[in-house]
Amino acid sequence: MRYVKLTFRINTIEPVTFLMLPNKKISQLTLQLAFISILFVLLPIQYVFSGLENDRLDSLLHLTIDKQIKPNSFNGITDFSLEEKSLHKIITKKSKSYSDVLIITNYISKNKTFSVEDLSRFISLYVKTPNTLNTVQLDYVKIRWYEIGEYREGNKLTIAGDLQQSLSEYLNSIQVKNDDLKRARIYEKTHDIVLKIIQRDIKKGLELCETIEKSAKAIKDTSLIIQSINLKCEFLVFEGRLDEFITLSEESHRLDSIRSVKSEYYSSTIMHLIDAYIYEGNHPDRSLALLKRLHANPESRKDSYTFYAKYLSTIELNDPIKDTIFAIVGANNITEFYDTTFNLSKAALYPNDFYHFLRESANALENFGETAYALSAMEKANSQIKAIYSQDLSREIAQHENRLIEQEKNLEIKYAEKISNLYLMALIIILGLLLVLIIIIVRKTKQNKHLEEKNIIIQNKEKEKILLLKELHHRVKNNFQIISSLLSTQARNVDNEQMKAILTESQSRINSMALTHEKLYGNDDFRYNLKEYIESLHIEISDTFDLKPSDIKINVDDDIIIDMDMALPIGLIFNELITNSLKHGINDKNEVIIEVQFKLSNGSLLMSYSDSGPGIHNIEIFDNPNTMGLRLIKRLTRQLQGAVNYENQSFEFDVPFKH
Repeated sequence: MRYVKLTFRINTIEPVTFLMLPNKKISQLTLQLAFISILFVLLPIQYVFSGLENDRLDSLLHLTIDKQIKPNSFNGITDFSLEEKSLHKIITKKSKSYSDVLIITNYISKNKTFSVEDLSRFISLYVKTPNTLNTVQLDYVKIRWYEIGEYREGNKLTIAGDLQQSLSEYLNSIQVKNDDLKRARIYEKTHDIVLKIIQRDIKKGLELCETIEKSAKAIKDTSLIIQSINLKCEFLVFEGRLDEFITLSEESHRLDSIRSVKSEYYSSTIMHLIDAYIYEGNHPDRSLALLKRLHANPESRKDSYTFYAKYLSTIELNDPIKDTIFAIVGANNITEFYDTTFNLSKAALYPNDFYHFLRESANALENFGETAYALSAMEKANSQIKAIYSQDLSREIAQHENRLIEQEKNLEIKYAEKISNLYLMALIIILGLLLVLIIIIVRKTKQNKHLEEKNIIIQNKEKEKILLLKELHHRVKNNFQIISSLLSTQARNVDNEQMKAILTESQSRINSMALTHEKLYGNDDFRYNLKEYIESLHIEISDTFDLKPSDIKINVDDDIIIDMDMALPIGLIFNELITNSLKHGINDKNEVIIEVQFKLSNGSLLMSYSDSGPGIHNIEIFDNPNTMGLRLIKRLTRQLQGAVNYENQSFEFDVPFKH
């Protein structure tokens, strides 16, 4: 839906990398192990390695903090007061409590200076699994909850899953059942719910949301009630339940408004409500009131300019409220408003949020007739979204290379500093080291062999999975063809023309689905070239209905690649439209001419379909269809999260498209 922005990143299959030890580097490794073994004799392991990592993270934290924490700046993360604390004081503590680590964990997760690996290393330095079984350590649970969320948002679901399993094992070990354990279980279930959102498993996701909401209400924890409502609203977006979404969001906002310490969802709820009301268009006063509240909060003010621009894109040019909005930033017109908020937003927003600001500003400028400014803003938005992907990729590569360089430099420095003293001590302990090195080399060789065997097994399993998937789609295609043959035979033996037409239509739908699976087992990545797919459907449908292929004019952009989730609905929609044309699209010359066009535009797949018939004379028939074909077309379009309109005797489809 347009009224809520929800972004997830997920890879269904992650690459697996195995570390192998080349035989030619055994001698080099032997020398390095000798030096390291001597270091083990001379220095405590924890001082050498853990201490260095500790100092690095602490130094980085000190460099990135230039002022103390403001009171209540971590609202919703913990309920303890921060008025007398600062990050400086917490960092310098030799021994850090779970609550101290939670504060720094939250800081690291929100600071661009740190990566998720930095967060994980920091947690590993100071956090150990509690050994008490009599009560749950809730701050520990929240720390792990943060860590799991960061890995999940970074699209590292395997690591997040391992951490989630570890957290579940800890909670399962708690013997005393109390309200804190119920709270911990709600945090634990968050990961499962987010995975359901990613998978769009609406039924199971809503069931989990109902479960945690019931539990949160039982212990009267409004923060967790708000959390459950916000998670539930994400599933309402998928189903297009705008009224229920607004009702629940208002309830979440009401619960947050009466809290002395706002939850972490407070600003997010306000932004969702503003977006929903602007989309609905029926509550301008409520939208403005929420916008003022968002702007009044210093922490969310940077986000308000995007929604002010969105609001300006929907109002009439003579609406006096525009002057009130302009005055907020000291502007006299829309271009001054854009110039001022552009500078404010560019300095404060993350790249992805700044992209949304530019896009909404372009719409507002266009609404006010400032076409040149609007085009400039949209060009900046397109450049911004391209830069986001480029920066992400470059940053990941740079970080990886920097870590390797840092590791190599550290080894070289340690080697240079200790080499003179190591010669003498190496002579004394050489016999013992030789024995240790022989054991290490033997073990390492066995480990390498074991890893190589595992690697081969996994590669074979991956090949087997691909073959099994191909075989599955092949069998599904064969079953569909059997059904199609049965329908064809039945149609030939039926005298009733209406029944024969129904059977022929059903046969065409089955053939479309069979073709989808036939294309799947013909390639290894289980994706389709849309142009080839539509042309195959064209031939298949023409054969079914005895239609001349030349009667259908198809124009499809090259290099449009779709997956099965898009291919099957598009194929059925295409089939239904042609079937409808054969029924109602015959012109005065007793012929049917069909034109179809597919193209990509601004992240959407656009399809236009028209025929030579008279078209739909009564638009109410389209808005409230009473035929299976039109109902199926609309339902399949909703399944694709898209929209379909009938304009100028043509069906126009707009479907979100992700590469």
